[in-house]
Amino acid sequence: MTIIRLARFDLQRDAVSRFAAGQADLSRPFISLGKNPLSMMRQEQVALKRMESFTVDVPVHARMRSSDEALVHVLESLASEIGGVRALVVGDRSGLPIVSTFRGPASMTTTAMATLALSAATKVTSSLNLPEPEDILIEAGGWRVLVQLLGNGLTLTCVLPADENLGLVKLAMQARGREIREIIDDIV
Repeated sequence: MTIIRLARFDLQRDAVSRFAAGQADLSRPFISLGKNPLSMMRQEQVALKRMESFTVDVPVHARMRSSDEALVHVLESLASEIGGVRALVVGDRSGLPIVSTFRGPASMTTTAMATLALSAATKVTSSLNLPEPEDILIEAGGWRVLVQLLGNGLTLTCVLPADENLGLVKLAMQARGREIREIIDDIV
């Protein structure tokens, strides 16, 4: 809804034949008998300013996305950035899927195994006095499984063809992973 306000000054003038206020004692050359656009009587100076409001109804089609829709949108965007993606899954620290590009038992198995792989990789790097892993790569035949840690035990798992550019895939997953993390942080 838009409100438009228009101001209009209502001014009324005395008849042309009357002297303007304060001119009765002036000599003839200084008396103004006509309408003078530059001079106003006191009553005219204090004229009421009348405001008129007009309501213009404009249809607004604003729709807020739910967190679930936002997460699905981010995953779909990531899938379109990476060619040939077979699956994308965000999992929680327990290994349960939060959001996935595919449904069914494979989604649950994928996130559970990604969480276990992350746990095992963390133990390996810890025993070697190395920093925690940022991601885990599993190569199997013509496929790759890339698991990235999003923080707080959240994982982003991507199943993609082996011929995809791994560096670009990692960059895309990191960028979208930050978006996913922000959405999930807003939920919690």
